[in-house]
Amino acid sequence: MVLAWAVAFMVLTLFEVVTQREDWPLSPYPMYATLPPRVATRTVLVGVSAKGEFPLQSQHTAPYAGSRLLATSRQLLKTPARAREFVRLIGERYERKRVAKDWPQLQAIRAYSEEWQVRAGLQGIERPKRSFAAALYIPPPVLVGRLRAEAAGTAAPLAPVVVPRGDRVFELDARSCEGGCAAESERYASGGVALSLAGQGGEGSASLRFSVEPGSYAVFVRMKVGSVSTLAELELELDGESVGETQGFGNYLAALPSTAWVWASRAPGLRAARLEIRDSGEHVLTLSSGRGVLVDQLWLSRTTAELPLDNASRLP
Repeated sequence: MVLAWAVAFMVLTLFEVVTQREDWPLSPYPMYATLPPRVATRTVLVGVSAKGEFPLQSQHTAPYAGSRLLATSRQLLKTPARAREFVRLIGERYERKRVAKDWPQLQAIRAYSEEWQVRAGLQGIERPKRSFAAALYIPPPVLVGRLRAEAAGTAAPLAPVVVPRGDRVFELDARSCEGGCAAESERYASGGVALSLAGQGGEGSASLRFSVEPGSYAVFVRMKVGSVSTLAELELELDGESVGETQGFGNYLAALPSTAWVWASRAPGLRAARLEIRDSGEHVLTLSSGRGVLVDQLWLSRTTAELPLDNASRLP
């Protein structure tokens, strides 16, 4: 009798496997129907402060944490508008706890995709291949308030901030103009003067000739647009080669919609664009735009890779 039941169970199970039906308590057991993949993947989220990336822990992102946070993030990365709202809420919760907990100020969340070969005993899991997936910027509340006050003309000028040793700061003035460029009085610009690049259907450009020690430098431009309808876009070239993003350097209005001065580089949330200086001779950096952009300073940094939390001018 037992043998008959066993044979019947096997026959019916084979029927389920062939037809791919699921008739409880019988099943084709789909979880065992394919071989496990040879490559495992996962999404990793990290926080970003002015000093760089740091691990995001459950206490930072509660009530979203662990697998729940990762699953939500994967879905939201497909819909940027919902992703920005989600990160805004995470940022608000984080900010309410930050001072009491002595956490670094959160200005972005980055997602990385990690993958590794599946081996016995999870060998190699500690050395996955990591690739960048996405970044979501969290505008610092103090900076947002400052930009609004500047746009309204009610903010007092800020004292310049001295940059770390080894960094270089260059002033852009009328001598930097190449064409379609003019110096203008600007209350919040460094020294009260800024360069206006085009904006009347043509392209304006300015250039700097400089020498620095060879090495890798993050590059930031202090810039301002004439209106929120203007694309905050610059083109940078170092010795004739493009720097930064193909769609333009300095796009920030989606994250900081204001007509005030900002420090810009690659899009907010991303690490700053970098200049690779290979020799100590003279170099030429050219800034150009056809969008009506104002610029006043260029900052090359060996120590700073993230956007500043403020918009004050810099001093060497």
